[in-house]
Amino acid sequence: MKLSRLYHSFRLSMMRSYVKRAQYLKKHNLIGAIGEKCRWGPRVPLYAELIKLHNNVTIHKTAILMTHDMVNGFLKASRPDLDWGARERIGCIEIMDNVYVSIGCMIMPDVRINKNCFISAGSVVTSDIPENSVVAGNPAKVVGRFDMFVASRLMKKDRNVRFKNQELPPERAAEEWEFFENIRKQSAEQNASDVSSVNVSAAADDALFKSTREKVIEVLSENISGVDFDTAQNLVTGNVLDSLSLITVVNLFEEAFSCKIPFETVNADNFNSADRMTALILGLDKTEIAVEEASPVISNDDFLGDFVEYDEAETYKPIVQRIFEYGFKEPDEPAIIVEDTTTTYSELSNIIYSIYKWLVTRGVKKGDHVVVQASHEVTCPACWYAIHLAGAVMVPVEKSAPESRILEIAAETDSTYVIALKPNNTSNVTWISYDEVYAVEHDYKVTADTEIEYPDIYSPCEIIFTTGTTGKSKGVVFTHRKKSLYASVMAINCKVRKRNRSLVLAPLNHAGGIRTVHVPLANCGSIVLQEGLSDLNRFFGAIEKHHVTAIFLPPSAIRLLIYKTGDKLARFKDQIVSVTTSSAPLYQSDSDGLKKLLPNSRLNNSYQSSEVPGGTSYNYAEVQFKPDSIGKPLIGTEIALLTEDGKFTQEPGVRGQICAKSEMNMVGYYNEPELTESVFRDGWFVSSDIGVFDDEGYLYYVGRQDDV
Repeated sequence: MKLSRLYHSFRLSMMRSYVKRAQYLKKHNLIGAIGEKCRWGPRVPLYAELIKLHNNVTIHKTAILMTHDMVNGFLKASRPDLDWGARERIGCIEIMDNVYVSIGCMIMPDVRINKNCFISAGSVVTSDIPENSVVAGNPAKVVGRFDMFVASRLMKKDRNVRFKNQELPPERAAEEWEFFENIRKQSAEQNASDVSSVNVSAAADDALFKSTREKVIEVLSENISGVDFDTAQNLVTGNVLDSLSLITVVNLFEEAFSCKIPFETVNADNFNSADRMTALILGLDKTEIAVEEASPVISNDDFLGDFVEYDEAETYKPIVQRIFEYGFKEPDEPAIIVEDTTTTYSELSNIIYSIYKWLVTRGVKKGDHVVVQASHEVTCPACWYAIHLAGAVMVPVEKSAPESRILEIAAETDSTYVIALKPNNTSNVTWISYDEVYAVEHDYKVTADTEIEYPDIYSPCEIIFTTGTTGKSKGVVFTHRKKSLYASVMAINCKVRKRNRSLVLAPLNHAGGIRTVHVPLANCGSIVLQEGLSDLNRFFGAIEKHHVTAIFLPPSAIRLLIYKTGDKLARFKDQIVSVTTSSAPLYQSDSDGLKKLLPNSRLNNSYQSSEVPGGTSYNYAEVQFKPDSIGKPLIGTEIALLTEDGKFTQEPGVRGQICAKSEMNMVGYYNEPELTESVFRDGWFVSSDIGVFDDEGYLYYVGRQDDV
């Protein structure tokens, strides 16, 4: 065993790449467990099977992970009269998601480092580290918050470099030294802060400002030596406060002033001097008062229309036809809002029709498959519906997909056309760039007299790829009828009102993002497109500016909003009509937190999948919270459990695979008839998810049969 460990350590030492080292560990099962996107630098330690790494963990090559000690041997020699047992003692080490272990660190046995942590250089970790922590020292102690560390690193993202073979060009070295000297020269010459949004000179005469400033200087001076904070300027831009010391300052201020400093305020503007820090702290109080007093400008009663009523006839119209009819009946109603641009239903109809006419001239015909790269702009969904109008099938791919992946999906789906963000002149399919589409999307105008041939309602319209988290990614096929029926059923299930405005954050190649576009546009609502939740100021700005009334969020985003920006979210308690969650059960603390912030909103937790658009849901704002529950079947969907003995049941307390029967279910997996046949049984789609019903008919998610 010792020779094997030495052999593998030697093999690892030959690899420069930390990523390849981690892959080598996983391939040869050299440690207890290792997740995705890990980077490993050290040699293989003794008793490595006692080490578990989760996802995105980086271990520097000089770090040491100790799963044992020999202290008992020492104690036995010093006190032979006592029974010490074996001379070695062993212990486990578990490192959760998103952890960086720096140079020279030592992790001792029986330690768990929770997710989102930065272990700074030379730290000796002897006990568990809480989530969202930056630690330092011997023994290691929490000195700051991980989110603050992230914010401070972002301030200097323009200094990031990567050179071939780590060779710094001489001209770049000279630039860095010039920058270094200039910063210090400016710091020495400048006697006042740079121009700030807060007039600190005028504020300095105020007694409150003076007393707060004195406390700021006192807190800083007690904890950081060697700096005269009374006169110092350019603390951040002059590198006096680095990333670690800056988040330490944030922690100190939050404790000293009993305040919460938002991570988006951690920047040079607010921390370059004692004056600016004082202005920030005083501004936090004013901001909180303003938020409490603020309220939505527009009343929902004046803004929203009647509840959408279920109309069977509408479900037999393709969604593109429903959009065009709204273009004639409600031409000035907003359909899609992006930033400061509003596209009405009439304008959207014209754009769709113009792209459709142009695609036909490019050779797109009924039955063709067209790959569309996702983008949070009007052109993206307009291309979907133009493809539908041509009788073709839309195949969405992610925004960040490289050309190789786009071509791979095109080949897997027999697509002969690609609409992508960037041009490509080397592919063997007809490659159309967004720039070409921009040039033609306003060429035609649709009128009530325009002859339009809508696609057959039972023809395929979309092939959506699953994420592949539990196996190979698969192309899921849907028809126009299934999509249109889903849009009507969800409007009834979620009690959607006309002119409802939905904020669409999810990627527009994922099933959730696509469905969040279809439902409003099929029911005379509006969508507000905004990519992701990385910019919270932009997120809340969109809710306020565009009067967003509905949001679809994953559970992780709900937790972020509750604990980081709850005061801002509560401001819209009379505006936000519904928040829909999917993909995982909620924690009770998150449920209670959201109900407290949005007491007047409908809060739906739902269960759906790429293959099953209509699943289960329940409004936890109205019923008592049920841990791990994913609700009751939606209108138009039957749910049963397939037991190990091959029977379908809805009996309470009996576990089984969650099965769904609905007209909305997928047609099948594209070009995979055997796989399609394997997941359908007697008209039921049989998932790999395990569930159980309670006595009231609520379904509970237990886990997956095929976890990987």
